[in-house]
Amino acid sequence: MRKRKAACQMDAGECFTPENPPFEKKDLAKKLEICGVSKWNMCAICRNEGGISQGDHVWERKRFIKETGYYGIIKGKWNTLPVCSACNHSYKVITLRDDTEKNIGRDDLTEEELKLVKPEDIKKVTMVSKWKAYVKQKGAVLRFRLTKVQEKYISDLNRRVMIFIEQEERNMQRFLQEFAQD
Repeated sequence: MRKRKAACQMDAGECFTPENPPFEKKDLAKKLEICGVSKWNMCAICRNEGGISQGDHVWERKRFIKETGYYGIIKGKWNTLPVCSACNHSYKVITLRDDTEKNIGRDDLTEEELKLVKPEDIKKVTMVSKWKAYVKQKGAVLRFRLTKVQEKYISDLNRRVMIFIEQEERNMQRFLQEFAQD
């Protein structure tokens, strides 16, 4: 039941996704340049070709809703980078030299934190930071927060959907019992 409610909330949240500017060929060229790859199906982390369909969401679509209140944009290509599924989640989580863990998709590092980035992570941090800056410069967003009115609408929708699902589950049980008796 809980999974159904979460799915309903996420799907409803997507209805309120802000409209980003169109993603053009020059934006793709800039993305590939920033990522240091020549084509979309080359992973910006491991450099393997293949294994990339839509790419990785820089701001994850639903992972940080509870802690930040933000949904990641899933429509369009602004919130993705060419990263294969094998590298997908692990590349964004880095440990600084002071053992602080950061998610470079979610967190903007401070000047002090940038000084603590390990040499092996500098390229990833630079790539993600440059892409975020480019997205902002183009007037696009990677994440959004619902208004109180939108949250109330989704909450009411969840309630109505759950009532409907529970009723249909009862109907199905009655049907199965009647069917078993025939």
